Amino acid sequence: MIQRVRNISNKKLEEIITGLAFGKLNKLLPVKRIIETEKTVSFHHPHPNYEMHVVIVPKKAIKNLHHMKEHDYEYLQDMISVARHIIKKFALGEKYYKLIINGGSTQKIKQLHMHLVSEKELIN
Repeated sequence: MIQRVRNISNKKLEEIITGLAFGKLNKLLPVKRIIETEKTVSFHHPHPNYEMHVVIVPKKAIKNLHHMKEHDYEYLQDMISVARHIIKKFALGEKYYKLIINGGSTQKIKQLHMHLVSEKELIN
C-alpha cells in the first residue's frame, strides 16, 4: 500500500514538474528553438528519430488530448499553426512529413506535444 502511494505521488510530482517546465519555466529549457508564440514553443528534438524531428509543445500544463479541456483548444490550434509555419519555413509542403501526437502508453513525456517529422527515419 505504501509503495502504491509513493508511485502515485511520484507520478503526480512528475506531472507538476513537466507542466512547470513547459509552462512557466520554458525559457530555461536547453533546446534549439524554431518558432515560439505566446502559447507554444517548438524546437529541434534533442534525440531525433528522423533527419528532421521537431517537437511542438503548449506553454501550459496539459497532460494529453484525453485530459484536454475545451478552454485549452486554443493551445491545440496554436500548435497546429506553428506546425504550418515550420512546414512553410522548411519547404516541406511538397515533401514527406508527418505530424504525430502520442497518447496513452506511447506518450513518454506526460505533457501534450506534437512531433513534426520529415525525411528519412534514423536507425538508433
